[in-house]
Amino acid sequence: MSGYPYLSQVSDANAQKALKAAFDQLSALVHRVETLEATAIRNTQALDANRQRVVNVGNPTSEQDAVTVAFLRAYVSAQLEAFKGIGGATATFDTSLTFVVTVENGLIVSVV
Repeated sequence: MSGYPYLSQVSDANAQKALKAAFDQLSALVHRVETLEATAIRNTQALDANRQRVVNVGNPTSEQDAVTVAFLRAYVSAQLEAFKGIGGATATFDTSLTFVVTVENGLIVSVV
């Protein structure tokens, strides 16, 4: 069997075929692993989603974690509720993620 010089040492033809098939599968698996390793995202590399959505993101646990829209809405809503309790402050929050907090005494905070 050309390309498999070690198989010439096996005298049984069925064993040779079985070993060749096993080595072919192993070779294909090694190639797939090498391809995955070459395309894997390393912790030191920036992630480029190429304008695609990133889905199934968990809730953040540290300062540099990504957040979902649901988490951000809940967090901002809670912060706005806290502002409502400050001396006559008003707060609004809509689904476009725009929020404005207005506090009396001339202090206006707006994030658009």
